[in-house]
Amino acid sequence: MKQQTRRSIASSRKGAPQVVGVLAVVALLLAFCLPPLLGTVLGLGETTVLPDEATPTGSGVEREDITGSDAEQGAITGAGAEVARTFSPLHQANSLVAQTLEDSWEYRVHFLAVGDNLIDDALSSYADGQAGEMGDGLFDFSPIYAPVAPYVRAADLAYINNETHLWDAVSPRGYPSFNAPEAVAPAVVGAGFDLVASATNHSYDWGFD
Repeated sequence: MKQQTRRSIASSRKGAPQVVGVLAVVALLLAFCLPPLLGTVLGLGETTVLPDEATPTGSGVEREDITGSDAEQGAITGAGAEVARTFSPLHQANSLVAQTLEDSWEYRVHFLAVGDNLIDDALSSYADGQAGEMGDGLFDFSPIYAPVAPYVRAADLAYINNETHLWDAVSPRGYPSFNAPEAVAPAVVGAGFDLVASATNHSYDWGFD
């Protein structure tokens, strides 16, 4: 009795790999054959459209009765293709690869920061000369920022710390109480800066106003 039991166990162990192999083959066949079969059962497979000359003549049957309208043919064919594509192992594998790549993407932001945009009376005098005649009240500060403008504009986000007041009501001043013309603002923006800070130790050089 024990010997028969042992033979049965040994026989079942030998047959186990064969069963697994057969199941794997069946699963693979189902994976490739199921989508087209499903489309056919649901009536979503490709539909053959008869050419005009193939339509029976003299039978009193309209062409639409045989093949359906162009809109219906397109809807049925498109639906069948979508079902087959969705259940396709290749489509599922591509979706998995795409999701894996998306999860591994790195998002980077290039941030540039510049400190102490400190405009004194000497720089204001230079900008006065760049705008035309000296003392005419016009200032052009853009040449001052021109050398660094390409680097600033290349950043995704550029920040600058503006140290001084920008106020045309007071003439340009230097140390210790600074003041610069308001023309500094468009020059800073033109250079490519996105954020401008004004909270500095010179914020109250000319009071709250």
